[in-house]
Amino acid sequence: MFVTTDVDADCERLKAAGVEVDGPEQLPWGRMAGLTDPDGNGLMLITESETGSF
Repeated sequence: MFVTTDVDADCERLKAAGVEVDGPEQLPWGRMAGLTDPDGNGLMLITESETGSF
């Protein structure tokens, strides 16, 4: 998991670079998106909501 301050902007940059990104989606504790690195490892990008926590 990688915590970011703006998962939406990061996803747009990744998609523009050709990365397949799943999400982001809104969850009770914040926003989350998933992607897979070239070795097949699953990675998550997370922006915590101001009132939520992991």
